[in-house]
Amino acid sequence: MKNRFDLEQEIMDCWKVTDDINMVTRHFIDSPQWEGMSGELADALMNKYFAIAQLYELKFMNLFETFGECIPELKDSIEKNVVDQPQAERRLNDVTPSEWNSLR
Repeated sequence: MKNRFDLEQEIMDCWKVTDDINMVTRHFIDSPQWEGMSGELADALMNKYFAIAQLYELKFMNLFETFGECIPELKDSIEKNVVDQPQAERRLNDVTPSEWNSLR
């Protein structure tokens, strides 16, 4: 029989989808296969992948907050964790060239 710890682990495992999206993004940046891609196309592609990753990050944050509300003894721990984590307040187009380069 599964319990709340199993549920928490499964939520955390699903959250890894953002890591997978970022891995695909790095593939487009790093792979020699894509070296000839125009800068305009690369920017458009990266913006889409970053947007998808950010969307899922928000969805999983909301899911985990709901999980915490459903299990009262976790609520304080989750709220502290969410408060301690910086929220992304910038848009994807606000990324600087050096930040793009740091993804390599």
